[in-house]
Amino acid sequence: MVIATLTLLLIPLATAEFSQISATSDITGKVVRPGDTVEFTTTLQKFYNTTKSVSVKLFIDKKPDDWLAGFYADNNQVSQVTFPAGSTDSKQVVLRVRVPANTSDGSYLIRIGLQPFGEDVTNYELIYRDFAAIVDRNAMPNLDIYSGIPGRKTHPGIPARFSVTVENKYDSRATVKLSVLSKPDGWGVDMLSSDGARITKMSIPAKSKQDFEVVAQPPTNPTDGDYEVLVGASMDSSSQVISLPLSVTINPELDPTQALSAYLEMRSAIAGLEVRPENTAEFAVSLKNRYDQQLKLNLKALDKPQGWNVEFLSDTDDDVRLTMLELPAKGEQKFKVKIKPSLNASDGIYPVLVGAVSGDDRSVSQRLEVTVNKGLEKSQILSLYPSYNDVTLNPGGSTEIRVTLRNGGDEALSNVQLEIQEVSGISTEIRSFGTIEKLEAGESRNIPVEITARADAGSGIKEIFMRAKSGDIQGEEKSIKVNVEKSGSSGVAGIGMVVLAIIALVFIIRKFGRR
Repeated sequence: MVIATLTLLLIPLATAEFSQISATSDITGKVVRPGDTVEFTTTLQKFYNTTKSVSVKLFIDKKPDDWLAGFYADNNQVSQVTFPAGSTDSKQVVLRVRVPANTSDGSYLIRIGLQPFGEDVTNYELIYRDFAAIVDRNAMPNLDIYSGIPGRKTHPGIPARFSVTVENKYDSRATVKLSVLSKPDGWGVDMLSSDGARITKMSIPAKSKQDFEVVAQPPTNPTDGDYEVLVGASMDSSSQVISLPLSVTINPELDPTQALSAYLEMRSAIAGLEVRPENTAEFAVSLKNRYDQQLKLNLKALDKPQGWNVEFLSDTDDDVRLTMLELPAKGEQKFKVKIKPSLNASDGIYPVLVGAVSGDDRSVSQRLEVTVNKGLEKSQILSLYPSYNDVTLNPGGSTEIRVTLRNGGDEALSNVQLEIQEVSGISTEIRSFGTIEKLEAGESRNIPVEITARADAGSGIKEIFMRAKSGDIQGEEKSIKVNVEKSGSSGVAGIGMVVLAIIALVFIIRKFGRR
C-alpha cells in the first residue's frame, strides 16, 4: 500500500494543453479512511494573453457508486471556471470526494473531465484527469473529529446545536482549519468557540483535544425529515480533510415548551424578594436573543397564585405597560416585572412563573419567588440586593455591578442613599445621580457601582460593606467579596523590573562610583 502511494505521489505533473488552457495537478493519489473526505487540487492557467474570455467546464466522468464528488473554488461549489479577457492569472479548483463509511479497502479511480469553450476556442476535445483514492481503514489519522451526539431533532426555524471535538494526535501544536463542507439549501451553519464567537481555525496543543460548537439553523418552512450538515477539519498546511456528518431531524411535533430555549435566555439577577402583603415586589428581567433572527414575543404570567396581579413594565418608564416585545437579532431587552400579592395573602414563599411566548405557543420562562412577611421590621423596609456576591479582579482591573435598592414598606421614602465602606486597596464609585429623592412604597431602583482594584492592591479576598439609608431608616448591611489575584504575567513583569533596576544600579556604580 505504501509503495503504491509513493508511486502515485511521484508521478510527474499531469498536464493538459488544449487551446489556451493548461491544467496541472501536483498530487493524484491519497490515502483516506472510510467515511472521510479527500481533496485533490488542480491548477488551471491560460497559456497567453487573449482578448477573448475563455471558460472551462468541469464534470465528473467516473467515480464509484454512492461516492459524492464536486468541484470547489474559494469554498464555493462550481461547475465551470472563466478567465476574463486579458487575464493571465491561474485559478485553483479543488475536487472534493466523500468516501462512504462502508467502503472496502482498496484503490478507487475518480476521473474528472475538462472542456474549454469560448469565442477563441477552436479545439473542443475533452481532457480527462485521473485521481486515486486509496481506502485504508487501518490508516492512522493524526487528526480526528467527532461528536458525542451527532444527531438532533428540532422545529422549523429553531437551531440545532452540536458539541464537536477535534483531537490533535501530533507531537506538536497544530493549527486546524474548520469548514462547512455541505449543508441543505437555505440553511445557516455557524461554528462557535466556547465564548460564542464565530471561528474558522483552532490552535490545538500536542496530544490534546479542543471542543467547539456547530449551530445548524434551518429555515422556517422546511419539510419534515432528516437533513445532513457536513463539517470538516484539516491541517492548516494540508488539503486532506476529515469530515463529520451531523444529522438534523425536522419534527414540528416536539414538545413546544422546550423549543424556544434554544433561541432565548431569560434571567433575573434577583429572583426572590420579601414584601409585606400590601406592597409590590419588583424584579428586573432581561431577554437575550442569541441568534440571527428577530423574534416577536408575548409576555405572560404562566403561573401565579390566585388573586395576585402581575404586570410587565418598560425598563425606563413605569407608565408604559408591556404585553409584547420585538427582540432584534443578537439583541437584548430589559423590562420590569411587578408582582402584587392579594391583600389576604398569608406569610410564606410564593412562586410566580413569567414567560415570553411566541406565536406558536413556544415559550421560555423564569421562576420568581415572592416571600410575604406581615411582620417585616423597620430595618427590613429599606433593603438592597447586589447583582453579585463576589467578584475577581487583577490589580488595576475594574468591573461594574448593579445594586438594587427597594422600599419594602407601605410609605414613600425620601433622600435614599447608598453608603459604601472604604476598603484598603479597593475603590468604589457610584455611577448614578446620587441621592434618590423619592422611593415609592414597593418601588425598586438599580444603581450601577464600579469596583476597582488599585494597582497597589495586595492579593487576597477583601470585603466591601454597603447599606441603604433614608433619614433614621437604615437597611441591613450587605457585603461583596473582592478576590484580588495577581496574574502570572504581572509577577514575571515585576521580577523583570527588579532585575533591570539592579543592572542599572550596578552600571551607575561602575561608571560614576569612583568619581
